[in-house]
Amino acid sequence: MINLEHQSTAKVTPEIIALAARLYTGKSQNPSIGDWLNAGTEVQVPPYFIEEVLEKIQAQQRQVEAHCKKMTIALASVVLAVASWGIVTENYLTRSAQKVDSAWTRVENKLQQRVEIIPQAIKTLQSDAQQKELINLLNRSRASYLDADTPSAKIVAIKQVSQAIDKFQGYLLKNPQLKSQEQLTNLRFKLASSGYSIILESLRYNQVVQLYNQKLQLFPNSLIVSVCGFEQKPFFGVATTETPKIN
Repeated sequence: MINLEHQSTAKVTPEIIALAARLYTGKSQNPSIGDWLNAGTEVQVPPYFIEEVLEKIQAQQRQVEAHCKKMTIALASVVLAVASWGIVTENYLTRSAQKVDSAWTRVENKLQQRVEIIPQAIKTLQSDAQQKELINLLNRSRASYLDADTPSAKIVAIKQVSQAIDKFQGYLLKNPQLKSQEQLTNLRFKLASSGYSIILESLRYNQVVQLYNQKLQLFPNSLIVSVCGFEQKPFFGVATTETPKIN
């Protein structure tokens, strides 16, 4: 046996650690207190010194455990904060998207009213055999709009409807004798009223879309946009970043 009775603490400690390492790797994967005491006996170290070393080791273990616990709590707090932010932001963007959908519904109602005028316009043209091309144009534009199933598709289709109706109104201007007919007077009023309503609702819609699209682009909202499935909304008519404010 190695006698360490007259050696300093600084020299004894490494030997105890070396013996402990031998016991840990060669004898046991989980050395007991007895193994540590046997290691101390093997090098003839006083028991009080072994106990002191063990206390230091246990204190170090407690410090490591306390540090790990603090790190776990900190990590859990960060995860919770990020999750909470994600939920709040998603709800916020969802409400904004719902406002866009609501505004689009009002626009769509006005578009539908305008499209429903087309059959009346066609009925007016049927007495004129030379207007088959205009009748076909009105029919195609109406069918194109009715087949559209998304806001983007309807925005494109309503342009065709507007072009066809513009040609129909041009036909009425070229035939002043039709102005005296009460039915056509009502038809003109419906066309003018629906056109104005569409302009008004589309401006309101574009304003809501502008605010919504800006929210998607702002940081840190942009971090969860693709993850949560949020997408930019189309403007009505020419896409612009500036729309008049409508109260």
